[in-house]
Amino acid sequence: MGVFEIEGTTLQGRDFRDHLNKNWTSGNQAFANLNSLYDINAAKKATFAPSGTLSTFDELKTQYPDGEVGIFVTADTGHWYYWNGSAWKDGGIYQSAGIADGSITADKIEDDSLGIEKINEVNLNDVHDSYLSINSATSWNGAGTINRAGRTITETSNGGDHGIVLQAHLNRIPTKDENIYLNLDYRMPDITNMTGAFEVYLMNKDGDIRKPGLISTDYTSIVKHARYSINGQFFINFNLDEKFKILFVVHGSGTLEVIDPLLNWTDRKISPFAQLDQLANDNSDGINDFSVSPAKVGQGNLTKMASVWGSGGIISYDSDELIFVQNSDGDSGCLIPIKIDASKPVYVNFDISVVGSIIEFYVLNDKNEINTAKGLEAADNTSMKRFNYTLEPQFFNELGVTTNCYLLFVVHKNNACFRLRNLSMSNTALVGNQQYFDNEIFSQLGDRKIERIGNPMLTDISNEPVNKIDKIHFGTPNSAVSIDNAQLDSISVSVPTAGTYTFQTAMIDQHQLIVAGKEFTVPLSAGYNIVNCRDKAIYLEKGSYLMMDLSGLGGLYPTSSTPSMSDALIQDETHMSDVVGYTGMIMYPFTGTLPFSYEVMEKPLTNQIVDINQNVETINTKLSKVNQPGNNLYVKDANGKTYRLFVDENGTLSVVSQTPNKVAIFGNSLIKEQGGIGMAASDSNHDWYHIITEYIKSKNKNVVINDRTNVSGWESATTSDARQAAFESLIKPSLDSDTDLVIIQLVDNVNTDDKKATFATDAQSLLSNIHTTSPKARILWVARWFGDDTLLAEVKTACSTQNATFVDITSIANQSGARSTLGATRTGTDGTSWQITSTGEAAHPSDLGMQLIAEKIEQYLEF
Repeated sequence: MGVFEIEGTTLQGRDFRDHLNKNWTSGNQAFANLNSLYDINAAKKATFAPSGTLSTFDELKTQYPDGEVGIFVTADTGHWYYWNGSAWKDGGIYQSAGIADGSITADKIEDDSLGIEKINEVNLNDVHDSYLSINSATSWNGAGTINRAGRTITETSNGGDHGIVLQAHLNRIPTKDENIYLNLDYRMPDITNMTGAFEVYLMNKDGDIRKPGLISTDYTSIVKHARYSINGQFFINFNLDEKFKILFVVHGSGTLEVIDPLLNWTDRKISPFAQLDQLANDNSDGINDFSVSPAKVGQGNLTKMASVWGSGGIISYDSDELIFVQNSDGDSGCLIPIKIDASKPVYVNFDISVVGSIIEFYVLNDKNEINTAKGLEAADNTSMKRFNYTLEPQFFNELGVTTNCYLLFVVHKNNACFRLRNLSMSNTALVGNQQYFDNEIFSQLGDRKIERIGNPMLTDISNEPVNKIDKIHFGTPNSAVSIDNAQLDSISVSVPTAGTYTFQTAMIDQHQLIVAGKEFTVPLSAGYNIVNCRDKAIYLEKGSYLMMDLSGLGGLYPTSSTPSMSDALIQDETHMSDVVGYTGMIMYPFTGTLPFSYEVMEKPLTNQIVDINQNVETINTKLSKVNQPGNNLYVKDANGKTYRLFVDENGTLSVVSQTPNKVAIFGNSLIKEQGGIGMAASDSNHDWYHIITEYIKSKNKNVVINDRTNVSGWESATTSDARQAAFESLIKPSLDSDTDLVIIQLVDNVNTDDKKATFATDAQSLLSNIHTTSPKARILWVARWFGDDTLLAEVKTACSTQNATFVDITSIANQSGARSTLGATRTGTDGTSWQITSTGEAAHPSDLGMQLIAEKIEQYLEF
């Protein structure tokens, strides 16, 4: 309280005044103490440094139970504390670290906190939808230096194994049925001192490398693109979670550039924002007209939109496919509603396979009315094939369609089944078809045919197969490649243990034997694998198969719960060919699920153009050599008839007419098989034997030519002695001392290791034996329709050393239309007709192929 006293006036007695003086003194001392604590000037000079630091808060309370002036920090919490007069109070974090550059990740940002109203302008090309952090780039193996410029990461080292590590942080772990896609551009500005290959690996969050790698490809000094689809099974096999790392590796002294690396749930070479930016600036019709939004039907929509049409069926889904199984008699199928602008062209794309029935495709109007005259097409393919249609406005006008319509897929028999995927229907070509849009469509000059062969994969397999098969070798889905100029795109394969597994591309002949096998190996992880083969340049001829060596697995696995689109063909040591001259293990049908399926796609047009250029160059080279005498000398008489000079082993010089008088022709199934004619010719007048003999007869009507003679027993022999015996019994009886032309067409059935073992030596012996028996004969060796490059080289060497002429028909075998087809009609010498039902038979020359072989031989007859 305040005490006032008028000077010179006494208000109280002395005792009371002494009491007040004591209180005043005590009060002033208390204020002085407070001022010493909270003096403003002292505050101005304060550093706010802690008065002390202690290990724990409990230690602070023990040391200063009655408080202390100042602030104290404890190490266990990192907080500062002050005494409030009765207790120690927590003042919060004493000194927090600043926000580091690039340290705020997407998961730290509040949902919807960056609304469009908070952003003034966004350059779409600077926004990237990716789960890879470029700012996280570090040098791997401690050997290099890192630089970043925009979306390009550069790492340089003086040697050793080095590279770039990027942090990936997904919003969730993919399931085993999902893929996440890695896309990047890369180059090595100076590859002079680099060894090995450019490789990409997954790493766990601790930096442990997971093998096998995702990508391994050659170094390049120009920018190239790389892509890999990482299946969810990888995360199981490699024990990965949402946070992991991706490693880009090179070897040796030099620089690695990784440009715009993207990790997305959808497969795209550039970010979706950049795609939108491109579309927004593209003035072509139907792209920037967003009022006509392309009606895309994908996996997410089909599950809600598709319905059963007709007599009855069941719709189910397996990964990226719709599966329809008819369960009643009559016509039944799947109906899918679509919304398009029928005043413009509409582009329809889908992949489909069917078993048990043909399948037909229709467009229905919005009243669900079907016009059978307006069907798109019918198909019966058991392997996955692609269909593309462009429907003009007139098509929809006749159906009465303006906007709403339906796609209908119809089968006609109970238990028929079809699989549908990658369905799109759009007013813009390729839009709504992300897979093909991103598969370098435009850079490859147009869409490419694609087909998937084999059943859906079993991703959960045990160490022991259920269907044990003793001494099993190769197996393949029972569907041949039907695309001309195909290349292997990918293999989906499940194996119980990690290791290196053998595959091969091959044909299956009319006796169910493997021919023209070309092997390659693939490293696999235990479990489910997707192997990207697009950059491996593995080509498959029409009618060929991809086969897997199953000997390390011991058998097949149980039939999948989903409908089977393809049974297996397998090979084991208990199923052997009993056809004379065609020995070996046959490929026989087996009901079971193979551990792999595969996709092939039409070879890019750019590659086809290269092939054409190479063929033209080869033709030009051969044309420059036409009519060159080679090892023979020719003279002409006064009438212009050509003679070949001949010197026998005694040195006697004589002349032999270049136009033959006695001819012997030998071959394999291409000369004589079922029906007594060349395999797959339409009749006896259209195989190469008939065509070439008619040509020879046109030059000499008195010529003597042996009947069609199949000597495939010489090919199928497995020892030199056996081949010598085959010569004595099959070939020599048709040769005479005056035979002046011999044509042999062999090598195609030399298709196993034991048959190949002595082939190089036996080929030379065959030519030597013919020369000994028919010393005046010219010999032409025609090859190959099937077979491999090594055998072809051995034939060429034998011809070169044994004075024979090599006639190469390899390019003919690869020409479109040169092979026959399933369903083609053939007629034997006895008048019996049949249709080709075997892919092995269909893989042989068509009439066109036979004609081309004969014309090739004519070029070398020189008469």
